[in-house]
Amino acid sequence: QRLLKDTQDHNSHLYSQINTTKAGIVTTCDKKVELEEYVQHSTAELAQIREILIKEETMRRKLHNELQELRGNIRVFCRIRPLLQGEGSESCHVHISLFNDDEGTQSMNITRDSKKHDFKFDKIFGPENSNDDIFEEIRQLVQSSLDGYNVCIFAYGQTGSGKTYTMLHPQNGMIPSTLDHIFQWIHLLKE
Repeated sequence: QRLLKDTQDHNSHLYSQINTTKAGIVTTCDKKVELEEYVQHSTAELAQIREILIKEETMRRKLHNELQELRGNIRVFCRIRPLLQGEGSESCHVHISLFNDDEGTQSMNITRDSKKHDFKFDKIFGPENSNDDIFEEIRQLVQSSLDGYNVCIFAYGQTGSGKTYTMLHPQNGMIPSTLDHIFQWIHLLKE
């Protein structure tokens, strides 16, 4: 009789464990269904977000290009290099005016041997400006090229005027800076 009582207690304990396990399975199945619904909902939201992102990026590209066209399809910048040791500063005087917001231009007056010459550019960079300052001005054109628009940037001037320094300086020339910008943009697009 004791053996029968122990067996009944054991069976009762096993039935209790079975019921607890069944309740756990039901709870787990409910959570599984809930998580599956959440994943489906999240996937649908993610698809909507991607669609919105594509539309926003398309709009950004269009507006960016329109801004570049408003600023002018052809822009002429001037960079004045610092005087070298052997160059005399008395023979030539350069005066750079402040940027004219109304016209979107900047003027420069050069007086040499009592003759005055006036020039107007889209932007003038003085001797104090670095290559980084210049790249900030052309960064938007580089972005336009990444957006699929044709862009051409070139340096023109006499020998010794600083074209190679501006365009090819290994740390911050326009070409190395452009390549850095392109690879940063590629990295962002991968995400």
